[in-house]
Amino acid sequence: MKHLGLVLFLFPLFVNVLNAQYSLGLKTGVNISTLTQGGFGQDFFESRTDFVGGLTVEWRAPNYLALQAELLYSRQGAGIAGTSSDLILDYLQVPILAKFYIWEGLYGAVGAQLGFLIDERLDATVDNFSEFDLVEDAQTFEFSLPVGVGYHTEWGLSLDFSYDIGISNVFDDGSPKTKNELIQLSIGYHFAL
Repeated sequence: MKHLGLVLFLFPLFVNVLNAQYSLGLKTGVNISTLTQGGFGQDFFESRTDFVGGLTVEWRAPNYLALQAELLYSRQGAGIAGTSSDLILDYLQVPILAKFYIWEGLYGAVGAQLGFLIDERLDATVDNFSEFDLVEDAQTFEFSLPVGVGYHTEWGLSLDFSYDIGISNVFDDGSPKTKNELIQLSIGYHFAL
């Protein structure tokens, strides 16, 4: 009797997997990023705008649920207040998102994101800015929680808006707790597999 209950429980899941739709996609867009320091030096960083782009893979169940994994190149960082200088942090990001389709192609998404720092630099246009050493203190790993909304058309076009909440400290422990904060607007195209 235990086995019959297990079979009855797993059968609908198995049918959903067989009927699932898979798609591979490309996306590109714009990041509006900054760094936040919980109460300390809030006036030190300003937002900066840059590029994001990469690949997406989506598994969509016949109901209203989908899982999406992405591999993105994301240029982030912040402007330095009172200057024309930018702290640039380039990441290879791997977000895993649960998407909930609300109505037709409209969806909400929430997930977790791993970020791997691949380049960091200070684009300084001030002559005496050499003592700014946060660039050497950048962590090689970053964790954040993306939440967002989007629309996926029947012919494969998608529009996405997300807000990434930084969880981990961007710099080594000696610095004040500094986190990434990111708004991302993107457009993509998905190919059914």
